[in-house]
Amino acid sequence: MKIPADRNLANRNLQEADFKGRDLQGVNFQGSNLRGAIFTRADLTRADFRRAYLQWSDFSESDLSRAKLQKAKIQRANFQKAILFRAILREAILQEANFQEAVIFKADFFRAILRKANFQGADLRGANFQEADLQEADFQGASLQGAKFQEALLQGIILQGANFPEANLYGARGLSRRTKKQILAQLWKSWQ
Repeated sequence: MKIPADRNLANRNLQEADFKGRDLQGVNFQGSNLRGAIFTRADLTRADFRRAYLQWSDFSESDLSRAKLQKAKIQRANFQKAILFRAILREAILQEANFQEAVIFKADFFRAILRKANFQGADLRGANFQEADLQEADFQGASLQGAKFQEALLQGIILQGANFPEANLYGARGLSRRTKKQILAQLWKSWQ
């Protein structure tokens, strides 16, 4: 598919489109149907996906630095080894999304729905999860230094091997006793 000179692909039906390895910097995909689209290894720096439909899309190894994904529907999408530096995912729906080994430094997930999302081995330093729904999300081996979880729903999260010094969990809801003990042990260890 040819990208128009104005880089505007808003409100289009691009279901299962193949953008593999393409330069899509700053492209406007607002409101487009991109279900099942392939963005593997694409440069999506500053791309605009606000209110787009991205279910089952593949963003593995792509660069989504500073991309806008507010209120997008992104269930079961694959972001494995992707870069989401300062990406904005506020109020996005990301149930069962795969962020394994992704670099998500300072990304904004405010009020996002991330139930059963996989963040194993991801770099989430400074990420904002305030008021997000993270029920049963998997953070095994993730780096959560300075991440913000204020008022987030954390019922059933998995934190084995996660590193979270200076993470802010004030008002976080749904933590089991076992998880609270894990967090306290990790914090105690970082203070010594």
